[in-house]
Amino acid sequence: MRRSLTVFSVTALALILCGTGLWAQVGPYMLVRVEVNQEVKVIPLLELGLDIADGVKGQYLDIVCHPGELDMIRDLGYSAEVLIADMERFYAERSGSRDMGGFRTYSEAIHEIFDIHANHPDITTEPFSIGQSIEGWELYVIKVSDNPTIDEDEPEIFFNALIHAREPIGLTIVMELINRLTDRYGIDPRITYLVDNREIFFLPVFNPDGYIYNEHTNPNGGGMWRKNRRLNPDGSYGVDLNRNWSFNWGYNNLGSSPIPSAGNYRGTAPFSEPETEAFRQFCNSHHFAITLNFHSYSNKMLYSWSIPYEPWGYTLDDPTFQNLSQIMSQWNHYEYGPPWEILYQVNGDACDWQYGEKREKPRILGWVFEVGSSSVGFWPPPRVIPRLVEENMEPCFFLIEQAKNYIPTPVMLSYISGEIDDEAGGNGNGGLDPGENVLFTPTLRNTGWRTSTGISAVLICADPNIGITSNTATFPNIAPDTSAASNFPYAFSVSASCPLEYTVNFGLIWSCNEGYSDTAFFDLIVGDPLFEPLGPDAYGYFAYDIYDETGPDFNWIEVDPVVGGPGTLINFTQSDQTVRIPLPFSFQYYGRSDTVISVCSNGWIAMGSTELAGYYNFPIPDLSGPPAMIAPFWDGLSPHQTGNVAYYYDPVEHYFVVEFDSVGQQIPPSALETFEVIFYDPDHYPTLTGDGQILFQYKQVSDPTSNTVGIEDHTETIGLQVLYNRELDPHMAPLEPNLAILFSTPTSGELLEEWFAAGEEAVPDDYSLGQNYPNPFNSMTTISFGLPQAAYVTLKIYDIAGRLVESPLRGWRDAGYHEVRFDGTGLASGVYLCRIEARDYAAVRKMVLMK
Repeated sequence: MRRSLTVFSVTALALILCGTGLWAQVGPYMLVRVEVNQEVKVIPLLELGLDIADGVKGQYLDIVCHPGELDMIRDLGYSAEVLIADMERFYAERSGSRDMGGFRTYSEAIHEIFDIHANHPDITTEPFSIGQSIEGWELYVIKVSDNPTIDEDEPEIFFNALIHAREPIGLTIVMELINRLTDRYGIDPRITYLVDNREIFFLPVFNPDGYIYNEHTNPNGGGMWRKNRRLNPDGSYGVDLNRNWSFNWGYNNLGSSPIPSAGNYRGTAPFSEPETEAFRQFCNSHHFAITLNFHSYSNKMLYSWSIPYEPWGYTLDDPTFQNLSQIMSQWNHYEYGPPWEILYQVNGDACDWQYGEKREKPRILGWVFEVGSSSVGFWPPPRVIPRLVEENMEPCFFLIEQAKNYIPTPVMLSYISGEIDDEAGGNGNGGLDPGENVLFTPTLRNTGWRTSTGISAVLICADPNIGITSNTATFPNIAPDTSAASNFPYAFSVSASCPLEYTVNFGLIWSCNEGYSDTAFFDLIVGDPLFEPLGPDAYGYFAYDIYDETGPDFNWIEVDPVVGGPGTLINFTQSDQTVRIPLPFSFQYYGRSDTVISVCSNGWIAMGSTELAGYYNFPIPDLSGPPAMIAPFWDGLSPHQTGNVAYYYDPVEHYFVVEFDSVGQQIPPSALETFEVIFYDPDHYPTLTGDGQILFQYKQVSDPTSNTVGIEDHTETIGLQVLYNRELDPHMAPLEPNLAILFSTPTSGELLEEWFAAGEEAVPDDYSLGQNYPNPFNSMTTISFGLPQAAYVTLKIYDIAGRLVESPLRGWRDAGYHEVRFDGTGLASGVYLCRIEARDYAAVRKMVLMK
């Protein structure tokens, strides 16, 4: 589900910013809760560069602001409740006026790690500087390992804290972890093993300038300075060091700000700050498997991607992130997921750089721990500090253990996809089917950090249903994060007795010139339902995609006049808007005829007239949406702000097109979707039921993660669901560019099939083709056949001269008796031959058509 864009204009907001001096930041730091019960309301707050501390998606955001910013928020129409009127005073008083609120100062932390080294010189390095801050303070790192001065071949992990200067709980956790590793070494077997078999690095204070500034301004704790202390050209101070990384730096103004005085100002360029550049160089000189970046607050474990970056907001390692986070959540009970999904968008951050940047270094699994709840805040009271530390100790030890499983490998090849060629040895549908001899061309991806050369791979399979006849192939060189198909195909056969929808496990044992080798395992499905249409539903509609044997071809029809098309624009002026458009012909849909359609800005069409304009997508069919819905991309879209919607009637080809061209999603607004719906005039494209055919075509697909695709009838109880919130029907191809989906009842000359409902006992002993009935027939006749086992069946109709006139049935059918109705309306009177082929069985019956 997405939400359509707010009525606030980005341009207007920018003018307000410039005209009011919003970023003067005069007065105390306040914590205010802003109601954002619709996702649309979040966008302007993010664009303003406001300092968002916490939130619950779809409910509220907690924002750190000054009085002038609060006035701005309210002037824009938001409801804002002041939770804390003066955060610095509140935190200091709550801590009982303890020095630094009960936390270590920068100098205390640095002295302590030097003392730790003095007490444990055999398992720690002397703290060393990886660089200096803007103001010249050292960024000290300490290493814990059994041979600390030697770069051993052991898994490396890196912990850091205080990239944001007002978040000292991370420093406390890091210091406690260092102390436990060193004090319990030689006593605790688990810790001893980890120190002996890992290289563990710590940067306790990432942002010394900001932290020391807070110490000077608020010696009793509670200082709210967040950024470093760079003097910006406009006279303001500070760059948010967690928006200053190169990966997706400045991707948009929702996850970082170009305004120097904003709390999440990203700087003038990636790595413009010496602190982030020092961290970058240090990471590039190591092969870290895991990093853990401590922040506060919100009780969350966050991992990439921080924006809805391809593929659709989730990394290729998302299952790993989810699995490890789920395990860690049993100890700290934190929510986990990508920031964009469970909190808000971030770009140019450390976590995405650690994971996403692979030109300079290996990929690193990086987490952000947002420690503490909203009641704890940035400066937790002394009484809860031990609990916050303790709940994160076990996750830290767990990640140190897990580092061995995620050591960056210079070359790592994984299976991405494979192409089946069964034209010569099978039915030509591009899938695996029983009894076929196929050529197989796999594609491998290099997820390592070095180019792989001289790749060869051996195909293996232990399944008795598979016989490999050519098992060796080579691959071209594969650079990091790129893919390549084999230079020539493998070959194997599938047993004729292999069941349908049967999963076969294969492996590719690969090796390369760089000296690395491994096995990439993957599964292929025999009798994959992808190659069969979806349906029929209870009325008789099927959904055919480009992979189905009788499916449509993608053939884009451009109608948007803005890009040269012949169509007429639909003028959407606001979010959640539905416009009624007359059809140039009567269109029957689920047995009802209409001459009007309702086109909604949120990516759906309804037959007839409706006032509904819902953005919240549901499964289909479902009573929650409008009746008689046709949903090519039901989601929160914003054609009134980004892109165009146009319609066009072609009187020669007799079809009506509605195109959504480069229409932006609300979340994320950068995701542009281009798709169209084509209504075919039933008088010129007849079906057996008289219902019209509908074609969906997709030219551009950016983010199909929370939308609905399908059709439903006027009662909203019958329909076909292709996709709902990433749940794709197995019969359908993924939503991607160049996809076409045709919704149709059986057409003239096709077979309308009905299954005997006699139960499982109605399975014949032999194959059979019954005589059609009636015979002779006038247009309509019934053909029956029996299958003792599931088989790929073809029924072909020939004229008396042996010419093929119809090939209407080609597909898998289960064992049992089957009955079909054949419509010969388009054929001339005469004698015809019906031939069936199923596995090794073939038979012919004579049919007489008399009109």
